[in-house]
Amino acid sequence: MKNSLVLLIIGCVFFNVPAENSDRKTVANILAKNNLTWDIDNRTIFKGDRIIALDLNNKDISCIGITILIPEIGDLTELRTLTINDGQLSYLPREIFNCTKLEKLEIKNNNLSSVPIGLSRLTRLTELDLRNNELKQLPLDIVKLKSIIKIQLWGNSLTLLPPKMGDLLTLRELYLNNNRLKKLPASITKLQLTYLDISFNYLRNNTTSVDTWLNKYNSRYMSEQYNYSEGKYY
Repeated sequence: MKNSLVLLIIGCVFFNVPAENSDRKTVANILAKNNLTWDIDNRTIFKGDRIIALDLNNKDISCIGITILIPEIGDLTELRTLTINDGQLSYLPREIFNCTKLEKLEIKNNNLSSVPIGLSRLTRLTELDLRNNELKQLPLDIVKLKSIIKIQLWGNSLTLLPPKMGDLLTLRELYLNNNRLKKLPASITKLQLTYLDISFNYLRNNTTSVDTWLNKYNSRYMSEQYNYSEGKYY
C-alpha cells in the first residue's frame, strides 16, 4: 500500500511539471538564429501563456539587430503587435501572415526589398509601417486590407502603386513621401483621407482627376516633385 502511494505521488508530480511555453521557445529560437541574447521578458507581453505583443527592435547601436526572421514566427498566432525596427532584415517569410490577429505591424529602418503575397490575410490590421526600407513595389493584395487606417511607406524606392489602391476605403493616413513615384493610379481618388504626404517624388504624369484630388491635400504639391529637365526638386 505504501509503495502504491509513493508511486501515485511521484506520478502526480511528474505529470504536473509545466511544459516549456511554446511561444517563448519560438522567440528564443528567433533570437538564437540572430545570435542575440536579448531578455525575452522585456520584449513580450503575454495573455495567459500566449504572446500578444513582441518587440524585436534594435536598441543598441553597436548591434546589427534582426537579420533573419524564421518561418516559426507564424506560430505566434495570438500576436496583436509586432515591431522589428532598426535591423538588417531583408526578407519576410510567408508564414508571418499566419499571425492573422495582428493589428499593428511595424518593420521600419530595415533592408526589405519586397513583401510576399499574403498580406491580405491580416484582416484585423489597422496600422502598417514599412518606412525606410528598399521596397520597389507593393504586393497587389495590400488593397484587400479590410481594417487598415494608417500606412507608412515613406523612404522607400516605390515607382508605382497597385491599380486598385482606392479599394482601401478604411484608410485615413497615407505616407508616400521620399519615393520614386511617377504617377498615381486613378482609383486613389476614391480614398477619403485625413492626411496624405506625397512630397519628394517624381509625380509629373498624373491625370487631371488625380491632380485635382491631390490639390485638396496640398495645393503646392507639384513644387515638391522632382523636375527632370532641371535635375532638381522645386
